Amino acid sequence: TTTTTTTTRPTTTTTTTTMRSTTTATTASTTQTRATTTRTSGMTIGEIVNTNPNFSRLRDALRANNLLDALMDPDASYTVFAPDNNAFGKLTEDQVALIGMESNNLKQILKYHVVPGVFRARKLRKGRTLQPLFKKDTLETRRGKIGNLRVENAKVKTANIKAANGVVHVVNKVLIPDVETL
Repeated sequence: TTTTTTTTRPTTTTTTTTMRSTTTATTASTTQTRATTTRTSGMTIGEIVNTNPNFSRLRDALRANNLLDALMDPDASYTVFAPDNNAFGKLTEDQVALIGMESNNLKQILKYHVVPGVFRARKLRKGRTLQPLFKKDTLETRRGKIGNLRVENAKVKTANIKAANGVVHVVNKVLIPDVETL
């Protein structure tokens, strides 16, 4: 007689609360990038942004510019550097005036956060240049002095939130391309 014992470990995280907890825990310690993968049980990037209250400002901007649906496409493949609500709160008055909620500038800035293909934190090595959907400028990634991942002038607060159609990296600033390219 053979007895087999099977132990299963959960491999997916499906609740918004878990994603919120991950972001909150990382906010308290932004000196080191979390390189763990958070799974979202088949949710697309658009669904993650749409359901996580920490991305409500990003969601509203994407909706106002008819971009949210593209991030819900399960057949697409994207890497999104997603500014959370705190990142939007750090915008200066001049930046807010430049962006505008429904302007072409905002649409281009949102596209600057989206890169075709999947780039997990380990691929974003020092000196990596990425071409976002906004074609007039590129994104540069690098490792900071103490190992934290940076994209342009922003820190990646939470890396590798796995989605059905790519990966999300939460950043602490809204990424704005060179103003002359807008």
